[in-house]
Amino acid sequence: MEVKIGKLYRCHAIGVDGEITGEVMSIYDRVLVVKVEKCSSADERVIVDKLNLVVVKKNDVLSEIKTKAG
Repeated sequence: MEVKIGKLYRCHAIGVDGEITGEVMSIYDRVLVVKVEKCSSADERVIVDKLNLVVVKKNDVLSEIKTKAG
């Protein structure tokens, strides 16, 4: 799957137990930096500690979230 900066994706982040939904901020060779928009209540504390920015392996991107704007 081709991942693009500024798009929303459902994925599994490193150091987070559940799925997150977030916007891709940066793309590197094998990982992405994602700004978290949604997460499970069990992961909220971890996400806040990470300032809502998490690292996601490209292989752990599950799907793109379609929005009305894009």
